[in-house]
Amino acid sequence: MNEEREITREELYKLVWSKSLVLAAQELGISDVRLAKICKRLDVPRPYRGYWARLESGHKPRIPPLPAAKKDTPESAFVSPNFKRQPLPDDEARTLTETESIPANQIVVADDLRSAHPLVRETRKRLERKWVDPYGRIYPGWSPNESQRQIIDINVSQGTVHRAFRIMDALIKAIETRGGQIEIKDRKTYCRLNEAKVQFSLWEKITRTEREVSEKERRESYSSDRWIFTPTEKLTLRIDEHYVGRSSWRDKPTKPLEKQLNDVMVGLITASKIIHERDLEWERKRQRELEEQQRRAELARLQQIERARREQLNRLVDSWKRSLNLRQFLAECKKALTDGEGLQPQSSQARWLEWATAYADNLNPLTNGRLNTVINDWSQPSLESERLK
Repeated sequence: MNEEREITREELYKLVWSKSLVLAAQELGISDVRLAKICKRLDVPRPYRGYWARLESGHKPRIPPLPAAKKDTPESAFVSPNFKRQPLPDDEARTLTETESIPANQIVVADDLRSAHPLVRETRKRLERKWVDPYGRIYPGWSPNESQRQIIDINVSQGTVHRAFRIMDALIKAIETRGGQIEIKDRKTYCRLNEAKVQFSLWEKITRTEREVSEKERRESYSSDRWIFTPTEKLTLRIDEHYVGRSSWRDKPTKPLEKQLNDVMVGLITASKIIHERDLEWERKRQRELEEQQRRAELARLQQIERARREQLNRLVDSWKRSLNLRQFLAECKKALTDGEGLQPQSSQARWLEWATAYADNLNPLTNGRLNTVINDWSQPSLESERLK
């Protein structure tokens, strides 16, 4: 399943009690954790621990009924399958690889940093303090200066930092030559290609060995300095994004990282296209959700209008019935008060009957003008009129 679908409480209830949560989630194209959250939001009970085992053993365990929806419980939910990476078409991927294989496009790493990119120069300057973390990698010290943040993501030891600068310098220049831009935010490095941002970084592999500890330290459950971390001078260039195809390139005995930068560029461009498509899909999903929210809000508004009109109509009917009953009652009152004789115009009986008759007329929507007022206010569409469109 690749398309978004709406599932009602009843459908979800039948689904989760017909198969395990994992299988039900696979059917919807989502994770079991996400499905459990949807069940909780819709107040749909899920099979309890041991339910499926008892069912397989021949028992008939109790299935709790679907509870009535509370006032604030949604009647349904929209389920969007997890985004699955769509690889580039074979012809597009082949063209991209062939383009990066052209000798004129070969990315060459310089022997020195005399013409280094400004970001590389800034990073080099910030790393001159040579702060070293517990793993032997150098890092910049804290600075209140905002330019402190303009540091490319390099995590290497002092022994390989010069080489790392030259590799990143060549890669950044190649990205800009191909129309890309470099952005740095919170010490993370991104390249913007094909309207998408791709995060990437350069790391040095660190090995960990356990040092010899004394008998006293051995008896202790933990010793904070029991490990020795050693930089290997083996670099890895990594795309820090998920589901974008190949995402890392490492030094190889026969092919150092310097000789793999065109392959890295293929990976960055491929990742940018996949991320762009993913962003478009998320935007389409967000737009669908927004339209659905608007649709539900409009439906709720029309339902409110419909309820108000029905209540208004019922009040008119009640007033009309009360007016008729009063008229009938007053006719009987007149008979009882006159006993076959006429009433004196200024008598209390006559004045009371006149007042009561006027009150009955005022209650009648057919004569007091309220019916016309209601009809004239018939300006907004009703729920029924919307259904007839």
